[in-house]
Amino acid sequence: MSSFAQWYIIAEQLPRMGWPKPMGLFRKLKVDTGLLDVLVEQAIQISVGLGAGRPQLGTAVLADIFPNNSWTKGSTADLLFSLKEGELKVNRNPGLPPWKAFYTDYRAAPSGKDIAWENLGDPAIAVVWDQTCAWGIYWGLNHAEDMPKVFTQARFDYEQTAGEAIPHGLGVSAQFPWSSLEHFYETCEEMVRGFEAAEQPLPEIPGALLAAPEVAARLGNGHNRPRPYY
Repeated sequence: MSSFAQWYIIAEQLPRMGWPKPMGLFRKLKVDTGLLDVLVEQAIQISVGLGAGRPQLGTAVLADIFPNNSWTKGSTADLLFSLKEGELKVNRNPGLPPWKAFYTDYRAAPSGKDIAWENLGDPAIAVVWDQTCAWGIYWGLNHAEDMPKVFTQARFDYEQTAGEAIPHGLGVSAQFPWSSLEHFYETCEEMVRGFEAAEQPLPEIPGALLAAPEVAARLGNGHNRPRPYY
């Protein structure tokens, strides 16, 4: 049973892009680490979007990431407190969007240009992916008001990078993937629906998680009430 991040990276995106590929002298199946890092950041970006724009769905994904949590009032408070570490990483990297800030200390590319396909099943790697996505959901839940600025800056950065890359023959679209912030949120929701269809329905959100102040305040906001998803 895969988490959302594991499904998105290993089952959805890498095969779609033709990976893994036989590489090296012994033609072992491997994945380019630069591409892998991009996909991990995309999974975290989707998680941020869920927390900010689809908070009820994001909270369900958060519950799915931690299936062994007892979801008592105490264990829930402890978990949410631990997720504040992501906030510190954003504060330490003010020039990066949140999804890059969360992942900056875990990038695979500095360790080599490729990674063996079977190593992507390593539990230590899965923990990093799940943890950074959980940071993303939690940050989104608490920073929905910051997302218009974050989205605008991400669009500017993308278009600037694409404008520099295209003249060099790199296959990069000049157009930002989303026409609006709401379009981005819709894409995030679609990705999670794809995960549910391929893997398993998301769990019912535990009562203690729904009652946690950080979650209850967000889901109870009538001005931006999330769409029901059951």
